[in-house]
Amino acid sequence: MLRRLAELIWSARRTLLALAVGGLICLIGAAAIVLHKKEYGSSAALVVVGAPTVAEREFTTRTTIDPRLRSWLARYNSPTVVADIYARKYRSRDKLEALRAEGVTGRLVVATKSSVASESPDHGPVVVLTVYAPTPAAAQSQLDTVVADFEQQLVDDQQGADPSLSVTVAIASRSSAAVLVSGSRSRAAFGFVALGLICAGILFVLLGHDFRRPSLLESGS
Repeated sequence: MLRRLAELIWSARRTLLALAVGGLICLIGAAAIVLHKKEYGSSAALVVVGAPTVAEREFTTRTTIDPRLRSWLARYNSPTVVADIYARKYRSRDKLEALRAEGVTGRLVVATKSSVASESPDHGPVVVLTVYAPTPAAAQSQLDTVVADFEQQLVDDQQGADPSLSVTVAIASRSSAAVLVSGSRSRAAFGFVALGLICAGILFVLLGHDFRRPSLLESGS
């Protein structure tokens, strides 16, 4: 009896192995979906506004102005360049650690766009700050912290310059409420279904192979 059972198990070893592997993958996938944490995102679009040149300012005020009073950021004469500088700064480890010390524990994503209406990231004067957090309130409050820090950082970096000859930033749009990011969980569910279908296909092939091949028990009779 034990010998016949052993022969039966041996003849079906591919099927049993496929079932074991497929079951393990399905369990891991199901656990990943069930335990996946929800995220809420809140965004703000900030437009970098360039400063006038010294000549333009002198013409407007009818006074002579010391060129050294113009901000070093304004001397780039390109809001796009300034936006790129600050996008890199707010992606840096030092800045992320400083923000964490201020209570920004969520995930910060920084992008630049050519215009507020643009749907895709690109080089431009618009800096989009997005905070992802476990709750809507956390996402909103942490975004407020990041935006305030961005505005203050711009002021601090231009200390000593004439404010009228300095680069500024304006909030063009911001989320009125944090939005549930459903894509991450739905992608996990889609991946789980696709993986299950692949495992089912492999299992089907292996089962068909075993059914066409006589077992040791049948060959011995």
